Amino acid sequence: MNTGTFPNLNVPPKVAAEQITPEEKAARLAQLKAEKQQLTAEGATAKPTANTAELKKLAQSHAQDALKQIEGE
Repeated sequence: MNTGTFPNLNVPPKVAAEQITPEEKAARLAQLKAEKQQLTAEGATAKPTANTAELKKLAQSHAQDALKQIEGE
C-alpha cells in the first residue's frame, strides 16, 4: 500500500517476545546438557529385549500382509 509518505526509520521496532538473559541461557544449556548425559547413560545400559529371529519373522509377516493389501487380496 502506497501512503505517499516515507517511513520513519528512527522508530525502533517492537520485539515479538522478551529476550532471555545470558544467565537464563547458561542455565537452560546446563539443564539440557545434564539431561543429555542422563539419557545417554540410560541408553548405554539398555538391552534389546526381542531376539533377531522373532524380528525377522515379524518383518516377513508384515511384508506379506502389506503385499496382500496392495494386491487387493
